[in-house]
Amino acid sequence: TDYRAADSERIKNSQFEDRQTSGSLGLKLTRRHSLEGKFQYFKVVDAGLPGGASFPTKAVVTYPTTSRLLADVSWVWRPRTHWIEESKLSTYYQPVERNVKIIPNAPSTTQAHPQDTSKTIRLTPQLITPGADHNVYGARWQNIIRTGSHTIVSGIEGWQKHMLSDRTKYIRREIIDTTTGEAIGDPTEVIIKETPVPDSRQMPIGIFAEDSFRIGGRT
Repeated sequence: TDYRAADSERIKNSQFEDRQTSGSLGLKLTRRHSLEGKFQYFKVVDAGLPGGASFPTKAVVTYPTTSRLLADVSWVWRPRTHWIEESKLSTYYQPVERNVKIIPNAPSTTQAHPQDTSKTIRLTPQLITPGADHNVYGARWQNIIRTGSHTIVSGIEGWQKHMLSDRTKYIRREIIDTTTGEAIGDPTEVIIKETPVPDSRQMPIGIFAEDSFRIGGRT
């Protein structure tokens, strides 16, 4: 169902339907050690993109299926020392699948027939389906340290992201008689497979630290 603007005008191709699931689990192994898990899943069933400068004026663009999953497992240690409050070691996996459906509604183009000058070839874009898979693996070690009035959160984190992309174009191809302007025979479908963005891998590693403390008080 399309949404409406503030003036009640219907916004074409603005539908949005999704599914979400999330859950958390904790297991206390000993007095000082515990295991924690987190799971999230988000999926777009049908989402329309109303348009903009990125798309042709008459194109209809939707996300037919797009999803994100997050699985996170952490080991937590709460020692008896006065200055280390908590130490947590986590690992996570987050795949993102993005699929797009584009109906161009673009005008046909013609080109000369390579073997017969009495004929031309008419090409009409039917459908474009870009897609990409993003797979992220990561690990994080985080510590909470208290010294006097200071609370320091510090640690190290590294992750690897691998992206694979693809794009398929479906084009109707017709042989046209230049005398009558009519198509000769049945049209054929041309399928073109492309890789719009090269396969890539990223592997950043960094350290972080944050210090929280009170610089004033209220009475």
